Amino acid sequence: MLSSFGLSLSYGTQGNVVSAVGPNLIAYYEPSGNSFNPATQVPYMRIKSLPYPDLRWEKTRQFNLGADMAFWNGRLRAGLNYYHKHTVDVVDKVDIPFEYGMEYMYRNGSELFNKGLEVALSLDVIKNQATTFTISMNTSRNFNRKDDGNPRSDLNSFLNGQGHLPGKPVSGFYSYIFNGLSPVNGQPTFKNITASEQAVKFTDPGQFLVYSGQMDPTLTLSVSPSLQYKAFSIRTHLYAVMGNTRRLNPPFGRNYSNNGIPGTFTNVSREYLDRWRKPGMKRIPTSRRSWIIKRAAITSCLTGARRWPAGRAPITWSCLWKLTRSRITSPPTEAISDARMLC
Repeated sequence: MLSSFGLSLSYGTQGNVVSAVGPNLIAYYEPSGNSFNPATQVPYMRIKSLPYPDLRWEKTRQFNLGADMAFWNGRLRAGLNYYHKHTVDVVDKVDIPFEYGMEYMYRNGSELFNKGLEVALSLDVIKNQATTFTISMNTSRNFNRKDDGNPRSDLNSFLNGQGHLPGKPVSGFYSYIFNGLSPVNGQPTFKNITASEQAVKFTDPGQFLVYSGQMDPTLTLSVSPSLQYKAFSIRTHLYAVMGNTRRLNPPFGRNYSNNGIPGTFTNVSREYLDRWRKPGMKRIPTSRRSWIIKRAAITSCLTGARRWPAGRAPITWSCLWKLTRSRITSPPTEAISDARMLC
């Protein structure tokens, strides 16, 4: 049954350095143009890089363990590989005051952990002198995290995946903590972002942001069937990624100039039907809730129909079609009467 088996083990280190900086201040004069002081006629000097006498190399240590095996005379082949990477002295960008002449500077300090598992399978379903049909599959799972946060004062960095909090994935992004809609004007409200809490924002963003997922996929999968018949061959490749998260597309992307209100002849998304409508509403009705209410109304009508004599049912197939195509967003008690009005 087992045709062959192989085991591999490796360990290595590598370094990475920021090549655009050095231990001394790097500055330059503008080659030409009007970049000079009009009083002294001395050209302005531009800062290219701050001095980094203590900036160290990033150092990565990687451990790999793999196994390769074959079964039934090589008809089924499998490969398994586990890796673990540990990076120290990670070079981060840190925002600094504009008085330094630069927006940011580099620093060492945080650590980065990466680990994952890769599995590869290949099966010869048909194998003879003229025909070979093979199915190959490859999948991998990856986990990463940082042990130290990235002290960025730009809040957008946490919203777009560039800011990091300790223990979270490198590509993780965050969102404001939604606190429902204002019952007065329908505006969204959020927790912990009042003016009295401004001092907390940049010291601990986790107090007013919630982790929303990571942008990079944690699981990848590929399947490649191939067929070869004599000199003719055909191959296809199917690829899937899972485990990542992305923000929904904004429903009012084309209406920023009009405060989100669509124009008279503008095509809009069906999500506009679930909008906040009147004072007193505390949440947005969803399509799921609309269907649950609609189903309750249909069930009520059908239950009432069974109590009527034959030929006098208050609901018909055309009425059912109207109900399934309508959008009933009123409370369940009112939805039943709305459904009967459609019939």
